[in-house]
Amino acid sequence: MTITRGRFGHYKLLKNTKRLSPHVPDIHVYSESVLTSLLNNLQPLFIRPLLGPELIRIIKSGETYNLVVNDNEPIVTDRKSIVPCLIKQLHPKKTYIIQVNPTISYTPCRTFYTLQRKREGANWKTVHKTVQDTECTPRYMNFLIHWKLNRFLLAVAGKLGDAFVGCHTMVLEIGYAEGAFFLYDTILHERNSKWSQYQSFIRSRTIRPFMPHTDLCTKSTLKAFLRNYGKAIIKPAVGQQGKGIVKITIMPSGDFEVQKRNNLSTYKTFDALFQSIHSLHLSREDYIIQYYIALGIVDGCPFDVRVITQFDEEYGWIATGKLVKVAAPGYFITNRAQKLLAVEEVLSVPDSHIEQVCINGSIALSAQLNNLSIIGFDIGVEEGGKVWVIEANHVPSIAMFHNFGNNEMHTKITQFIGKRRRSLSENRKEEG
Repeated sequence: MTITRGRFGHYKLLKNTKRLSPHVPDIHVYSESVLTSLLNNLQPLFIRPLLGPELIRIIKSGETYNLVVNDNEPIVTDRKSIVPCLIKQLHPKKTYIIQVNPTISYTPCRTFYTLQRKREGANWKTVHKTVQDTECTPRYMNFLIHWKLNRFLLAVAGKLGDAFVGCHTMVLEIGYAEGAFFLYDTILHERNSKWSQYQSFIRSRTIRPFMPHTDLCTKSTLKAFLRNYGKAIIKPAVGQQGKGIVKITIMPSGDFEVQKRNNLSTYKTFDALFQSIHSLHLSREDYIIQYYIALGIVDGCPFDVRVITQFDEEYGWIATGKLVKVAAPGYFITNRAQKLLAVEEVLSVPDSHIEQVCINGSIALSAQLNNLSIIGFDIGVEEGGKVWVIEANHVPSIAMFHNFGNNEMHTKITQFIGKRRRSLSENRKEEG
């Protein structure tokens, strides 16, 4: 059976499963006629795209309706004005669904549960829990409800995992209210997701000590990271080249400073900060939040180390290239590098230590993901010499190695790429 990607396919599959159906809301493809018929009910409605975190809630209040767009201030309207109001909010080229939620007397507590499996066919485990908002504290969940919820999470993961075999990490958003729970949302994190990558790394003893504290970005986690560390980085779960990465700092004055690229803005209160972050970032993409690594400095600018590892049938995982990238003036990340330097020119940390961290990381990732043959690691080194794995890219650019020095590293990298391709080609011929 072919399963449609995105929320509609997920919910349809789960709703057709008898033991899961009671905790799964009804779902419809959005149209004006379907919306009009559903407005006859008193149940809250969610309108979402097939993919992405965008959310519009429609809640009836007496004779009026509240439209809440991406958790902003409600738009109060009457029944006749709902569709014209929505037309202004919905993207004309996107397909949307309508989710019919249970009627409850108070706002449910929303919690994100992360589940992961080591490989295709392995058992799923609940590995992490992230609260949406600490101001909404879950009411007491008795042992029976907790047991049922855990069984439900594993069953949902199993069902979706069978349909999407390439997915090894997923996030299930659960609403809990009045002694019952229901599924709010499903987010599949595939191999290019930084959240999936992080979950793989922290399960490895050899790489865990080098991973900065990371979580899904919610109002609760943003507040906690700033309270505990004073600074934090938020970045899209799926993204490259530094796009969408934001640094947030609590200033001595108590204001909140936000830096994106080399642009700065400030906010007086946490609520104002979060409203801006949510509107500009969290409502558009799924984000993670990360401990801010105080990168070492070269000529007043932060730097990190790019390391290329490659898999070879003869040698296993090896490091084939490494360079220091120095950020441009005014930038806090090195994706916009002003210059490239040899590692030995900058670091007092032994090359072998950084290489071993990256090789261990490669082994951890390849144990979960098939057919990995090249990985680009970004390694942060703090002033005291502490080494951190910022992230790993499965499709790294090697152009910077071509532009550096005498191209020896670029030649070595391309030779191993060619060797890998020839090996795969020979294996396919033998199988054929």
